[in-house]
Amino acid sequence: LTSFSYHPQTKDLSLPLFLGNMASEGDWTCDANDAVQITLVQPSEQKPKTLSSFHPQFTYPIFGDDETIFGYKGLIIRLRFAAHDLRPHLHISYDEKFKTVGDTSAVDLLKTLNPFIPEEAFSTLAEYESAVQEDKDAKDFVPPGKLVHNYVTRGRTYEIWAGSLADPKVRRLLDRAQVFVSLFIEAGTPLETEDPEWTLERWTYG
Repeated sequence: LTSFSYHPQTKDLSLPLFLGNMASEGDWTCDANDAVQITLVQPSEQKPKTLSSFHPQFTYPIFGDDETIFGYKGLIIRLRFAAHDLRPHLHISYDEKFKTVGDTSAVDLLKTLNPFIPEEAFSTLAEYESAVQEDKDAKDFVPPGKLVHNYVTRGRTYEIWAGSLADPKVRRLLDRAQVFVSLFIEAGTPLETEDPEWTLERWTYG
């Protein structure tokens, strides 16, 4: 329901105050921790299959201390990662988006997420699925760097690898993983990987 007030002296057509108040209604605000869904996938016969799906523990580094997102209904922010090399993909869907009223607009999700996710994550879903399916290294993937330790617990073997960030392959893997710092480590800060090569030699990823 929309109504207008008309003032013939000034010919001013303005929205009533209650429309502005719509912007603060809870219907347009969702919990960011619930909206973000993280999915690990791997190649299968026809298209990548899901191995696991879960929600982040935190989203305040991305969406603010309240961990809420304004302007959407039925919002799902799906972050897919290939299980072997963490190749990322971002897919956003929603049922309805808030139409701008005055200075009040829905959160610009792409602009908000861009600093936290590698540029390659913004490809189309078809391009992403094709890249995962056609990755010949997926089955026998070996992390870049060197193996420094391994251990067995509950019947499963775990390995710890280390490598210099001066190695492009190591840096790419870290860039893909860094969003997990913001989503799971309290007060964690992603590492700057755009330093000159001589600076990157100082850091080891493992």
